[in-house]
Amino acid sequence: MNRDNFITFILIVMVLLAATTTILLGRPLTNTDTVVLLQTRNMTCGSCSQQISQTLSKQTGIAAIGVDVAAGLVEVQFDSRKATPVTIANAVSNLGFASVVAYVQPIKNSPQPQSGTPGCAKGGCGNCNKK
Repeated sequence: MNRDNFITFILIVMVLLAATTTILLGRPLTNTDTVVLLQTRNMTCGSCSQQISQTLSKQTGIAAIGVDVAAGLVEVQFDSRKATPVTIANAVSNLGFASVVAYVQPIKNSPQPQSGTPGCAKGGCGNCNKK
């Protein structure tokens, strides 16, 4: 499997995880709407993975973290209103693991406001213009 296919595979797995959580629980763990894949260097063992996971889990808006030490990848599912790919990469880099954003993917079918609910914007569900 080449590198691009591997990255695509990881992102698909993360999106499916988010969708499965939403279906099983009836709601996402948080209002996650984005997955970021970080290319991360200097990871050598499970302790590195644990340190990254613990640090990111304390960040606001982070819902899921996956670390693949051998591939040098960190996948993070997050709420884009509370975190950004750059702040997530910086948090990992500040631990001594040089990290750059490799890919950002919106999570399809993330919950959208429905008509009649606070925060519903015109065009959110198509019912705003009905009389």
